[in-house]
Amino acid sequence: NNIIGLNPTRTFVLPNGSDGIALLADGNAAIRDNVISGNAAQGVLLQGSSTVAVEFNVIGLRGSANNVNDNSAAGNGQSGIWIDGSPGCAAGPGNRIAANGGFGVRISGDAADGTTVRGNYIGISNGNAARPNAVGVLVEGGADATSIGAAGDADRNTISGNTFEGVRITGAGTDGGIVRNNRIGTAPDGTGDLGNGSRGVRVDSGAGTTEILDNLISGNGSDGVSFEASTGSPKVQGNTIGLDAAGNPLPNAQSGVAIAAASTGVLVGGGSVPNTIAGNANYGVYIADAGTSANTVQGNLIGGSGGRGNVLAGVTLRNGAQDNLVDANTIVGQAAAPGVEIAGASTRLNSVRGNRIGIDATEAVVANQVGVRLGEGAHDNAIGSSGRNTISGNSGAGLLLSAAGSFRSRGWRKSPTAGCPPAIAHRQET
Repeated sequence: NNIIGLNPTRTFVLPNGSDGIALLADGNAAIRDNVISGNAAQGVLLQGSSTVAVEFNVIGLRGSANNVNDNSAAGNGQSGIWIDGSPGCAAGPGNRIAANGGFGVRISGDAADGTTVRGNYIGISNGNAARPNAVGVLVEGGADATSIGAAGDADRNTISGNTFEGVRITGAGTDGGIVRNNRIGTAPDGTGDLGNGSRGVRVDSGAGTTEILDNLISGNGSDGVSFEASTGSPKVQGNTIGLDAAGNPLPNAQSGVAIAAASTGVLVGGGSVPNTIAGNANYGVYIADAGTSANTVQGNLIGGSGGRGNVLAGVTLRNGAQDNLVDANTIVGQAAAPGVEIAGASTRLNSVRGNRIGIDATEAVVANQVGVRLGEGAHDNAIGSSGRNTISGNSGAGLLLSAAGSFRSRGWRKSPTAGCPPAIAHRQET
């Protein structure tokens, strides 16, 4: 119950010249019920330590966790909590970590395995105003098996209002993380736009298998979830991306899920754990770039009725993405865009099969502008081969070719006839 970095009445900053609290090569400790703000470096530094719990603190604001004074920013100069090479540590429950100059929570180093980040408010005041850290939670440098959130309501983090990403997992050897049951970009109750300034969750630069499960990820300033040069077998399952907790549109400013820059092996949905990806300001799911391959989008609801469609295509494959699968989704309500779009001369060998495109699970029409569009030279892609799509009820063509190359539909191959105009609707096989 200490005040570290402020004057006793918490009205102004009296910084310590380095960290507020530093545990170096120590362990089995608890840091609890403190106000740790205004310090020159980290609020809390755990370096070479183990099994330390940091809980029920205010880090970067004034006051106690239940005091209106903690609305006022008094950030530490660097991270709120930095867990560096320290295994088995816990950030939370009950911390409010906001207004710090660097990361809210930073987890780094090969030895920093098994960290939990649960039950915190990261980037907002207790009045639900944005008090940004630069990034909400950063996991890097080979830290494995980090758990951000968990299944219970008390384990849920609210990670909102930060300047850049809500959560970033980065670097080769950073594997086995789970991001589960968090509010990322919204208020704690799942309503209201408190978006992070960039992506909700970003996995990049060789980071391996990460599971993103059962989160509400909406209102962020870029993509809801992005994979950039990621590896392993990441999963995005059971999330709502682009709506609030009541099902109203709360768009991410770019795509709901973006898979790019030679990312491989991402599973979006699958089995009995679909995502709802709706209301986003660009694409529902964006899959792009050379080397982006072997990704699967399966069993999701992409778009919806009542203005819940994504502004651009429900799913787009473009810019050289190859050998990806779009399977057994319901893709509806992209009123001004295709349900599925495949574009670009080097975009090939992708398969779209077993989807409902233009009708929902009750067979009610929820039209896309066009069912499936192939354009800009995309070729050797399969539409319905080895699994029939239902492409019905769309406002325009079911299947539209716009300067496209060859494609296959249910096992037959069709090439545009020489001399045809650049945009031709080809027949849909049922």
